Amino acid sequence: MKARRDGAAPGERVCGVIMSSARAHERAAVLLERMAAAHPEEAELHLQAAVRHRRWAERDRELAERYAPDG
Repeated sequence: MKARRDGAAPGERVCGVIMSSARAHERAAVLLERMAAAHPEEAELHLQAAVRHRRWAERDRELAERYAPDG
């Protein structure tokens, strides 16, 4: 595998991007849970969306692990 100028191999770069996506989904889930607490009239919808974001984060972590250069 050819190294990039920044020292990261393409596979490492891709896994980093996928993990960044997972972290963003986790942050979104936390925000949605806070919104649910602040707006009880919309809590159920916010909590459903938070569950989806956590599922997407888990899927991203699984993909990163599966395609890690050393995995």
